Amino acid sequence: MFSLMLFLLVIPDAHGEEPKFTPVQEGDVVPFTGRLFNDAAVAKLLVDKQFEGKQCELRVDYEVGLMRTKEQYKHDILLAKSEADDMRLNELINIKEDENTYLREQLKPSYASWWLAGGFIAGSAASIAIMHAVK
Repeated sequence: MFSLMLFLLVIPDAHGEEPKFTPVQEGDVVPFTGRLFNDAAVAKLLVDKQFEGKQCELRVDYEVGLMRTKEQYKHDILLAKSEADDMRLNELINIKEDENTYLREQLKPSYASWWLAGGFIAGSAASIAIMHAVK
């Protein structure tokens, strides 16, 4: 954008003729064809030319600041999303750890082998008792 503005500013100067200034009084014949400026118009042209570079510099500074602000905004959004994801994952880890702790507390040892041994002994004792009773 800056190069385009600079290009547009340089084009008229590159192909134009040399400016001529001749002070004239009312009623004088002008020594060339063209436009006649009064002192206020010439002063305005000089001031405009003098501040042309400053205006361009200010515009560039504005555009650079705007882009920095936009990029900082994007960075802040991504940082907030990242922090939110970290918090969510930490909460999920805490929930899983609490669930595992609860399940370990609820886990009771299995007494199935004791029931099996007790049933075998009771059945054997009953069979022996019936055998002795029948004899």
